[in-house]
Amino acid sequence: MKGDKVLYLCVVLVLLFLTILFPVIDVDSAKYAAISMEMWHSGSFLEVYDAGRDYLDKPPLLFWLSSIFIGVFDHSAWAYKLASYLLLGFGIWRFVRFLYREKEEQWEFLLMLLSSFGFFYLILDVKTEPLLLSGMLIVVPSIHCLFKRFSYRELMLTAVGIAIGMLSKGIITLVVLGAYSVPLIFSFPKQVLKLRWLMILLIVLILISPMLYGLYTQFDLYPEKLVNGKTEVSGLRFYFWEQNFGRITGENTWKNNYRPFFLVNSLLLFAIPFIQYALYYVFHLFKRRAWHLQDQCMLCAIIIVLFLLSFSHYKLPHYSYTVFFFFIYLAFQGHLLVKQQNPKWIFILDTILMSTFLLLSGIIMIWFWDGLWQGVLAIFTLGSVVYSLTFRHQASMQKVATSSLALMIMFMIYIAPIIRTYQPDNQLLHIINRKDIHTSQLAFFNRESDAIDFALCTRLPRYKYEDMLTLLQNKDKRSFYMAQDGLDHMISHGHHPTEIDTMYYYDINRVKPKFFIRDKKESFCETRFLVRFYDGHK
Repeated sequence: MKGDKVLYLCVVLVLLFLTILFPVIDVDSAKYAAISMEMWHSGSFLEVYDAGRDYLDKPPLLFWLSSIFIGVFDHSAWAYKLASYLLLGFGIWRFVRFLYREKEEQWEFLLMLLSSFGFFYLILDVKTEPLLLSGMLIVVPSIHCLFKRFSYRELMLTAVGIAIGMLSKGIITLVVLGAYSVPLIFSFPKQVLKLRWLMILLIVLILISPMLYGLYTQFDLYPEKLVNGKTEVSGLRFYFWEQNFGRITGENTWKNNYRPFFLVNSLLLFAIPFIQYALYYVFHLFKRRAWHLQDQCMLCAIIIVLFLLSFSHYKLPHYSYTVFFFFIYLAFQGHLLVKQQNPKWIFILDTILMSTFLLLSGIIMIWFWDGLWQGVLAIFTLGSVVYSLTFRHQASMQKVATSSLALMIMFMIYIAPIIRTYQPDNQLLHIINRKDIHTSQLAFFNRESDAIDFALCTRLPRYKYEDMLTLLQNKDKRSFYMAQDGLDHMISHGHHPTEIDTMYYYDINRVKPKFFIRDKKESFCETRFLVRFYDGHK
């Protein structure tokens, strides 16, 4: 292994180590981790519950795998993330080996992928997307094979990959793979009517049948249940229709009505710092008008999926992950083309990006210097990256990639711990450890935090105002976690606390640079309180 590859590997391993150990993030990741913890403790794997309440949103594969890893290994963030990391790693391995035969090209593709902003966010804030992507990446090579010849191995891998995607994110798996397969269908029309596709469908139905059974017994058998503010809710209909298509028709309760190109912008943001390579290659394709089949499949999937999702009444940035790997493929093809044609504007832009990332990394290290081990790790990272830039055979893409990795590691060493300080579970743990408060003496009122539940390894009770009245009449001595409006409501009704501990919550999903520059970071935070109305914890 060459010296530059050893350095790349070391830097990537440092980044993976820091991300897998970083605690779960409110809101989604913490919720999924808490549900997984609750699933392991309750033993209810077919019927999913969120703090004792019926849960009807995401399919259960993430909960199944993470609950097992949490129960077998450790009750921690890394155990929650490990299954997603492993499956995603396997999917990437298959995808890269399918696309490129040369070892050098495989290395370069992995470097581009791992150093993109989108992949960094994907492995830091682990939701259902890594499992969805792993399923699709497993399927893509097998689909190409099955359109050309029959193979039992590829048939089973296709069925398993589709099932992984459907058990993690739902029907969107079939939509993406269907869009990807359109050029294959036109290229091999006679293969569409083959029996192999029916066999795959039957195997997929068998693999997802435990989930379907759980949805039926939890919801369809009890139409009187109140779920998401509605009765007569069918779990099966929600899975096959409302979860994905209901966001387009408006049947789904979630709505934000973002602009149609919101997900296009999100995809471009995730592709930083390699957008220029993808655009350069796409321009070359339209200019050349002679496309390889893989190029057709990737572009077709990107265009069709983003077009359909643009009609969704509810859009979030991570929806664009459905086609993220296809876009990175286009970017890498652009990199291969750039190595042949050497356009000066790409080289200039890469130099600007590399210099900017290294400058930001140095500023972060100097400005936020705190602690010996952080400094040693930061100096090792920056030193390795700067040293790797001296290798003459490096392409400009590789230099941008390594400097991007350095910036991500600086973020994890210095910036992430600052944000972590203003997370609810971190601040509450300090208070209850200082005051020796047992978890049985804690409860939520008008605000709840799955991150707190996961950190405390238990589900705290959730109370409404009517419940609080009963508790206070009985002089309940518990401490209640609440927001400012909850505290104001209690005081306005004559319930004055005997003790208040103030906490500050900063949403990591809405990070702003000013938060890190100003001394009074609390001005950017929402206020949370740990309130007690009667003395005595024990």
